[in-house]
Amino acid sequence: MKKVIIIVLLIILFVPFPLRFEMKDGGSKELCALTWSVINYHRLTDEPEQFEVGIGVKICGFEVYKNTHIEKEPA
Repeated sequence: MKKVIIIVLLIILFVPFPLRFEMKDGGSKELCALTWSVINYHRLTDEPEQFEVGIGVKICGFEVYKNTHIEKEPA
């Protein structure tokens, strides 16, 4: 019985939700579970026709990895 409870808790904490949240900042998407999230950045910057693109990882609400760069909008 303990093994079943532990397996269920691990599934709840680490398996991502089936929803992907699309943010209204230019197209960023977030895939998340209760303990972690991965963000695929594609957001507008202050400069016209430029986007910040890249990826970020959060564990327990703390950002542990972020790799983004600025790209111009394709012509």
